[in-house]
Amino acid sequence: MSSLAGHFLVSLPQLTDPNFYQTIVLIVQHNDSGALGLILNRPSRASVGEVAEKLLESTTTAIAGQVHQGGPCDGPLMILHDEEAAADLTIMQGAYFTTDRTKLEWLLQKHDGEAIVFVGYSGWTAGQLEGELESNSWLVTPASIGEIFGPPLRWTTLITRALLGQYVPVERIPPEAGLN
Repeated sequence: MSSLAGHFLVSLPQLTDPNFYQTIVLIVQHNDSGALGLILNRPSRASVGEVAEKLLESTTTAIAGQVHQGGPCDGPLMILHDEEAAADLTIMQGAYFTTDRTKLEWLLQKHDGEAIVFVGYSGWTAGQLEGELESNSWLVTPASIGEIFGPPLRWTTLITRALLGQYVPVERIPPEAGLN
């Protein structure tokens, strides 16, 4: 299977695991060793300012909003952003992933572009994601920069697009087809 980096996994209704029920996961990295993704539609109650205060000892941050719960796996603080110079990993042109502390500090203090802060991630071992795809737990659909960094994504919108996209060219599907 080719890499799914830069694609959304949209959980199907039969995926009842509470960690992934009605989630949209952006695949950050996918190779023979496994996959890493971030849940985009699960903001936490913690603000980026609260996290910055603990990390930087300052509540002043260039990134606003809530920290997102990226998944059930514990990990370092992570930022999905649009600043290529601060990238640890390129997801797609215009979307980068960082866990390096120095880069995180710079992004939190000075970045004026798009950014989403995460705690936790979604991880799959070698072959695990492929098995879940074969058992129809997820739909796969290409991600776009506008969707990643735009208004909050809605599960109903993406699942409708992914399902209809099997039969109709995606560019012909209205943005809010799930509301019809």
